[in-house]
Amino acid sequence: MEYCSSGSLLNVLEDPANAFGLAESEFLIVLQCVVAGMNHLRENGVVHRDIKPGNIMRLMGEDGQSIYKLTDFGAARELDDDEKFVSVYGTEEYLSAVGAVHQTLRIAQALRRCRELLARGLHWVM
Repeated sequence: MEYCSSGSLLNVLEDPANAFGLAESEFLIVLQCVVAGMNHLRENGVVHRDIKPGNIMRLMGEDGQSIYKLTDFGAARELDDDEKFVSVYGTEEYLSAVGAVHQTLRIAQALRRCRELLARGLHWVM
């Protein structure tokens, strides 16, 4: 991997010039680079499990355009095609709401039951 002298996406976001978010053109570059990285991992049967701004490094291309790279594969895991992914892992602040609830409260089964009851209630009302 190349040396990423421009720091992480987190550094970019913390820059006062980006107090109201990235310019649309820069955001699209971030999105394109991260999606390309995730697609490469998926094609190779790897799940990163800790994608966050601090794990996305920035370097400047020869044309002066930003290039973003996924880094920190300490939480990454290989998956087989038929393997189910059931564990929750990653930095707590960046987990999805469902993942955070499952990891911190351990009530995923109770939530499924509540969702079933709500669905039945809505069906009954309609």
